[in-house]
Amino acid sequence: MKVSSPQDLGILIREERKKRGWTQAELADRVGVRPLWISEFERGKTMARIGLVFQTIKALGLSISVDKVEHPSGVEKGLDLNALVQTMRKEPDKITVQSSGTVDDAGKKNDE
Repeated sequence: MKVSSPQDLGILIREERKKRGWTQAELADRVGVRPLWISEFERGKTMARIGLVFQTIKALGLSISVDKVEHPSGVEKGLDLNALVQTMRKEPDKITVQSSGTVDDAGKKNDE
């Protein structure tokens, strides 16, 4: 499946979770978040820390592949995934994925 938006990624996560017969609560336990975070993520409405996104993908046995996309202007823009991973390892709390929602803090179990 080609993922080009938070909504696409959420749909993929939901489909993979259901294929495994897991509830949102079961996936949340594996990722270390609240079920609300999984619910919002699956609907593409979450502002998620990239580390939690990767943990969710890993929990489902999935991987990510990034391809360059030709933009209408003819200029190719790519994501330097290696640099992103290195930054995440050094400063994991400073990387976030911006999207239409704001429930990142709701996903943290131990921040109450």
